[in-house]
Amino acid sequence: MKNLEGKVAVVTGAASGIGRALATRLSRENMTVVLADIDAAGLDGTAVEVHEVGRRALCVRTDVSNPAEMDSLAAQVEAEFGGTDLLCLNAGVFRGGLIWESPIEDWEWVTSINVYGVINGIRAFVPKMIERGTEAHIEITSSMAGLIATGMSGVYTVSKFAAFAIAEVLANDLALTNAPIGVSVVCPGAVATAIADSQRNREHATTTPASATAMDVLLRDFCAAGREPSAAAAEIVTGIKNGDFLIPITSSFAEFVGVRSEALQRRELPPFQMFD
Repeated sequence: MKNLEGKVAVVTGAASGIGRALATRLSRENMTVVLADIDAAGLDGTAVEVHEVGRRALCVRTDVSNPAEMDSLAAQVEAEFGGTDLLCLNAGVFRGGLIWESPIEDWEWVTSINVYGVINGIRAFVPKMIERGTEAHIEITSSMAGLIATGMSGVYTVSKFAAFAIAEVLANDLALTNAPIGVSVVCPGAVATAIADSQRNREHATTTPASATAMDVLLRDFCAAGREPSAAAAEIVTGIKNGDFLIPITSSFAEFVGVRSEALQRRELPPFQMFD
């Protein structure tokens, strides 16, 4: 999808981090952007940035884990703009800690957003995009943790492996049906976002195991040293224009994936790796 100008983009998780930066970057590409997030105040902040670029932004408070709200979002975009050209399923949250200490409520919460948020988006938007029959693109945000399993972040890692698999299956299904819709899966490494503080928008917090608290501290430091969200957004837009399926936001992507692949070919447990 080389030409974005004048088209309509929908970005979930648009209130902060990569989502906010991506919405702003897409507005610089002269796209009309629809901003979706559960954080209404954050959406307003993103809308200000988009308006400063001189583009229109429609803010729709949306809980991506709720199928009805995603259906409503898709219907509103259809009514306002006639359809969606670029769908960015970017909303995501983090919960860490030792896998056996993770409460079932954490599994349900993370999965509802990182996995079902993507599924709900596909079910709400893709049939309409196929029906239009025009060139379109879908971007799904996974993580380097969706390619390389690391310790102390089992709930998040499992959800991001699932998001990556969904993107791959979606791309194959669209190709099999000759739909003119491309798919990209984004795998960020360290990006300076507030994902370590994901629980700020959580309605019902659970007891936090010591291992999860320790991981939150490590993740904050990891993200603080990472790329700026605007740089990540620029790489995402370039990848979309190039038609790349995989868009890694890390300089060491090939090395890390290679180490994992070689270990698996030897039937060994892949070594613990910290990507940048």
